[in-house]
Amino acid sequence: MFILGSILVIGIIFFLMLGAIRSAAGILVLLGGLVVAMQFLEKSGKTVKTIEGKFRRGAMAEESIGKLLDQLPGDNLVLHDVPSRFGNIDHIIISRTKGIILVETKSHHGKVTTDGASLLVNGRPPEKDFIRQTLNNGYWLKEWVKANTGLDAWINCVIVFTNGFVTVSDKIKGVSVINAKYFSTYFERLPDNKMATLLWEGREKLRGLEG
Repeated sequence: MFILGSILVIGIIFFLMLGAIRSAAGILVLLGGLVVAMQFLEKSGKTVKTIEGKFRRGAMAEESIGKLLDQLPGDNLVLHDVPSRFGNIDHIIISRTKGIILVETKSHHGKVTTDGASLLVNGRPPEKDFIRQTLNNGYWLKEWVKANTGLDAWINCVIVFTNGFVTVSDKIKGVSVINAKYFSTYFERLPDNKMATLLWEGREKLRGLEG
């Protein structure tokens, strides 16, 4: 409304200066400009609202998964919103028996499938390549752990959809894709490994991931 009011005031001053405010043509031009401005503001508002909605759903998805991870059985150190070279990692679990699990959360609605190499949401590629994003963060995390602990750890990578209907059965380039309700089962089925014990003993160093 402030922008619209400013346009109106500037328009009136402009036409007063030209002496055209009294003419029908001048009034029509002024009204036409206001209509165009209103349409632009309406479109901008819808775009902002859409983006805001996506961020809100994403934040809610991360929060719901975060609570689920904090309730996992066994000894676990859970880190949230970890900064990396490729953008923040939603969650990282350091388990005393399972090792390291990198968790990315997505709040998209609809059917989640794959074409063999990429994810599809309702038959279309999403706005980002989620598999590539997760793999990049996984490689970065592996390098960070080795540089700071000396351990060449395996990183379990998983993408969790909180609202989507996931039909992906196999890993995509080593990345698991599951529904949020299946996460506890996914975690329990991960094999135990000897490296996990060493990572657990060095978990205080791994807290450095939080920055």
